[in-house]
Amino acid sequence: MKQVTHVIGLTMPNAAGHGINFFNVAFAIASDNIQIHALTISSSSANQYMRSCGQPPNSNIIIEVLANGTWEHYKEHSPSKLFEFIFSTKYQNACTSKIQEIKTRYQHDNHRVTTLIVNPLLVGVLASFAEQNHLSLFTLYPNPMYMLTLANACKLDDDMEFGHKFYGIGGVDSEISFCGNDAPDVVSPLMMKFAEAIKFCDGAICSGTNVGIEGANWKQPHLPKHLGSFKESYLIGPLLPQWFVKFLDEPERRVEGLNCLSQDQLGCIDFMDKLPNKSCVFVSVGSHADLSVEQAVLIASTLSDLRVPFVILKRENKEQLVEALEKSNSLSCGYITEWAPQLQILSHPSIKLFISHAGFGSMIEGIFAGVPFITAENAADQFLDSKILLQLGASLGSIAVNKHRRQQDRTDSHPALPDDGGKHIRTLFQRVFASEEGQGMIKEATQRVLEWRSRILRSKEEDSIKHLEKLKQKIEK
Repeated sequence: MKQVTHVIGLTMPNAAGHGINFFNVAFAIASDNIQIHALTISSSSANQYMRSCGQPPNSNIIIEVLANGTWEHYKEHSPSKLFEFIFSTKYQNACTSKIQEIKTRYQHDNHRVTTLIVNPLLVGVLASFAEQNHLSLFTLYPNPMYMLTLANACKLDDDMEFGHKFYGIGGVDSEISFCGNDAPDVVSPLMMKFAEAIKFCDGAICSGTNVGIEGANWKQPHLPKHLGSFKESYLIGPLLPQWFVKFLDEPERRVEGLNCLSQDQLGCIDFMDKLPNKSCVFVSVGSHADLSVEQAVLIASTLSDLRVPFVILKRENKEQLVEALEKSNSLSCGYITEWAPQLQILSHPSIKLFISHAGFGSMIEGIFAGVPFITAENAADQFLDSKILLQLGASLGSIAVNKHRRQQDRTDSHPALPDDGGKHIRTLFQRVFASEEGQGMIKEATQRVLEWRSRILRSKEEDSIKHLEKLKQKIEK
C-alpha cells in the first residue's frame, strides 16, 4: 500500500505575499505521495492566493480553515494590530487545535503527518508543540538570504549607519554596502525572533531565491553571525508558474496564465489589451502596503499629464481615488483596481515599466518578465532590494524616502514620499517618460534586467532543483 506523507503549513493572516509563497511551495512539493494541508483564517483568501500562483488545481493541496471560519472576513492591515493577532493565544490555540485534528484524521497505517511549515515569527511559539508531536519544523523564508545575513551581522546597539560589505549579489563580481538603517524592520527586536527560528527549526525553505540571485558567495562568510545559522537552507526558488518563467521565449504561453483568471478578474487585462506594446506603467506597492489617496493622485495625474497609460493597484478607498481622478480628468488613460493579477499584468505585451515597492517577490517577478523598475520602497527588505536594483542597472530611480520606520511602530502602511509637493516625482517621470534620454534609460535598464534573468534561470535549472529534491527527501524521511 502506498505511503502518504502529510505536511501542515500555516499561511500568515492578511499577508498575500507570504500566502502566495506558501502555495508556490505547496505546488512544488505536493504529489500523490505528499499531501499539503494549508491552515488559513480565510478560505476565500487562500483560494485567491492559489489562483495567484497561476498553477492548475492540485487535489493534493487541502485548505484547512481555522476556528470554523470565525475570522473569514478579518481584514486588519495595521502592522502592529496584525502582529498582536498572530501572537495572541486565541490564534495560536486555533492553530494547534487544527494540527491535532489533522493528526487524528490521518492515524492510518499508510498515512503519517511528519512536517510543520510556519512563518519564522511563529517558530518559537510552536517549537515545543512540534517536538511534543514528533513533527519536523521548517520555517518558510520567502525573503532574500541577504536580508537575514544583514540581521545576523548587526546588533541592536550597533551604529545603524555602519556599512557591511556584501559580495557577488546578483551573480556579478561586485560589492554593495548595506547598513542597519537600510532595513529598519530587519534590525529590530521583532526580527530578533529569527534567532528562535534558527535555533529551533530543522531548516529554512527559501522559496524566493537561489544562487543566481544571491551570488555564489551567498553565505557571506566574512560577516558575523550573531543569531547563528540554520541547520539547513533549501534555496528552491524562485517558485513561479512555468508559463510565466517561459513566456518571454514562448509568448503563446501567456494564455495559460489568463486561463487561471475568472471573468471578473480580467478588467485590467481588458484595459491593457487596447494599449500599444510597451506603453503601460503598472503601479503597486505590495500586499502589506497601500498608497494614500493623495499619493495615488500625484502619481496618476503626473502619468496622465505625460499621456502615459497606467494601472494602479489601490486596495482601500478606490472609489475616493477614482472620484478625485475623474474630477481632474486624470483617468482617461488609466485603470484603478482593488486586486491585480500581477503575473498576468507583468507578462502583458503593453507593459513598459513597473513602479513597485521593490518587495523581493515583486522584484523577482519583474525580472522574470523583463520589466525595468522605478521603486517606492517602504519596509522590510525593500530598501535593500532597491539598492541592488539600482546598482545592477535594473532601476531608473526611487520615489520613496527611508525614514527608518519599523512596521510595528506605524499606524499606516503608506510609503514615505519626498515632502516637496511632488517635485521629485514629476521631475523623474518627465525625464523617464518624456525625453529621448529616458527612452534610452528604459532600454538600457531592460537589458540589465534580462541579463540578470538569465543568471537566475541558469541557477534555477541547476541548483534549485537539487535543493528541492533534498527537501522532499527530508520531508518523507
